[in-house]
Amino acid sequence: ISDTLIDTITGIVNNWAHIAGVYENGQARLYINGQLAASGKATKPSATSQVADIHIGNYADNYPFDGVIDEVRISKGARYSGSFVPPMFHAADAQALALWRFDEGSGSVTADATGNKHDATHNATWTKV
Repeated sequence: ISDTLIDTITGIVNNWAHIAGVYENGQARLYINGQLAASGKATKPSATSQVADIHIGNYADNYPFDGVIDEVRISKGARYSGSFVPPMFHAADAQALALWRFDEGSGSVTADATGNKHDATHNATWTKV
């Protein structure tokens, strides 16, 4: 991990931040607040007939994120190839496979705003922001 990435991550602690991960042509890019923070070679997961769990805010139930997550969108293709102005709200457009806004405020299901029926089940603690 580079010193620049550590400085960037340190700068967003206790602040709102837009985080975007992009996988394209064997490369992974991490953007923080619209600026490229890290990039490198990545291996694409092999295609399977089974649907894998997606862990948002947690790595395989072992490393929970200590913060607030507001919106998560998964898209069909790369949305960002350079610096950009982060949106405050994500669009449920044709490129979006799933969009969870986390606006329910209670319960253990978060609706997929795309209409693709990828509702998420979770054990989140709701926080009003």
